[in-house]
Amino acid sequence: MSKPSKLFFFTCLFLSILQFSCNGILQKEKSDKFANISPGESLYKQYCLSCHKSNGSGVPDLYPSLKGEKVKGDKMILIKVVLLDIEREALNKGNYKQGMPGQNFLTSQEIALIINFIRKKFGQVDDPVTADEVTTVKKEFR
Repeated sequence: MSKPSKLFFFTCLFLSILQFSCNGILQKEKSDKFANISPGESLYKQYCLSCHKSNGSGVPDLYPSLKGEKVKGDKMILIKVVLLDIEREALNKGNYKQGMPGQNFLTSQEIALIINFIRKKFGQVDDPVTADEVTTVKKEFR
């Protein structure tokens, strides 16, 4: 093998090893970043974050805040709001210009996970909503 060929071969080998090493580091950083996200938080980020924001503050006059007393109350009202966007006034006591689309396409388990994340994160409530409770509300409005 000629000297230029050897140099080319070792350069390619070095670059391949470097790329492989960097990919491993990047993959580890990416997986570590999401390792501590609960299923409820992940669903919240997917379906709720754009309107209610990462800190649950919402957008004044458009989307309600999810903080404090608003999410601590009756679980069934909160389930109805998430599922069907009904009884919003009972929950928020506000007038918002944007309606919330009902999330009834989600499974009962997914809705329970979202509500539990919201209640714990923004209302400091540890009284979990169950998938069975969500299913009961779903059946009520079929």
